[in-house]
Amino acid sequence: MDVQKLKDLVDGSGSEHLATVSRNMKVFCPFEAVGMARQEIRHSNFLAYILDPNRPHEFGTLLLEAFIAIFTDEVISETRLHRARIYRELYNVDLMVEIPPENGGKALVIAVEIKIDAGERREQLRDYQLRVKTAWRNSEVKFGFLTVDGREGTTSADKTWQPISWTGLIDALDRALESDGRSAIGYQMYAAYVSMMRRHGMADKNSNTLLDDAVFTLWSKHREALDYLFENRPDPISDLMRKISKNMGEMAELLSSSLGIPVKPASSTRSYLRFSFPGLEARYEDLCKGSKKWAGETASIILLEIYRNGDGISASIVVGPADGAPEFRKRLIGAMNRNDGGSRRAGASGWSHNWQTTLGEAALTEAGIPVGNWMLHFANQIAESLRSVMDRELPALLDQAIS
Repeated sequence: MDVQKLKDLVDGSGSEHLATVSRNMKVFCPFEAVGMARQEIRHSNFLAYILDPNRPHEFGTLLLEAFIAIFTDEVISETRLHRARIYRELYNVDLMVEIPPENGGKALVIAVEIKIDAGERREQLRDYQLRVKTAWRNSEVKFGFLTVDGREGTTSADKTWQPISWTGLIDALDRALESDGRSAIGYQMYAAYVSMMRRHGMADKNSNTLLDDAVFTLWSKHREALDYLFENRPDPISDLMRKISKNMGEMAELLSSSLGIPVKPASSTRSYLRFSFPGLEARYEDLCKGSKKWAGETASIILLEIYRNGDGISASIVVGPADGAPEFRKRLIGAMNRNDGGSRRAGASGWSHNWQTTLGEAALTEAGIPVGNWMLHFANQIAESLRSVMDRELPALLDQAIS
């Protein structure tokens, strides 16, 4: 790479356009200041606030009407809208809106599950649907699944849950505020929130001609320098993988401390960092009849694997090959499938990843966690995800496999 081309980008002909990009991207955002961008609970808190017509934002029923119109064509009177009740985490659902009945009619209830980075757990939407319908047996109930890309849910209830994208929701709210909502005292707060969502790629961006022209010019005149910078940009997740790889003993100690059970390094590769559970191996003799090529000297059928997963880093309990105990592995996989309705293959070989937890780069940076604490933070997240699994669920499944 010619250093002069980088200098030209920064100090020469590209500097003016870089300054334009910088000016347009530098904003003070109170929502980013509190690390809100990737935290689902804070998004649902904000939506609950702006949808409530009785809050002092001066939007009245404008946003609530626009929200309800996503789910139904029913025209609801101002009287009913002002009696709306907005709930957070009721029956574990992120956001719920209840419009009381009028003149002997039915109440309208809208339940919305919000996902930013995480996926839904197995049958999560079905479980929530049953809880809500049981609580409001005689009401008209609608369900919404709000995600960045407007995807459908992945559980058996997904057809009931209307997929909604953040872009679609924000567009509907924007239209509601076009006429007389922008003078409301809460509009600047709302605008800052929407700007944050677009800046973080969680909603489609508005056109900015000046910024678009500057970016186009930079790429047309300085592509080689920009390509070089992009290819050599810092990659915190890869750095975290390398740190764990170089400090497997330390990571095992962190996991042992957080989980409250012994954890030791096992045979690893560049892409898959593995850890074993000596306590389980001592308790279940057949566990150590797996593959030394995969697990190393422990030869355990069950290991914890840590690996790169897109923009994040994941950890899973993996059931690996069982060279010396194929029937034990088959019974274990059968017990796991019965436990959660899965369809894992029960042969002696292969790998089955279970109870995955993923730490995203965005979540780390938004939370403001110092890089030096990332390994500890990840160990604590793994422990939080797996504590009940290692204490009760997995031993129960192993007991079934040996009986």
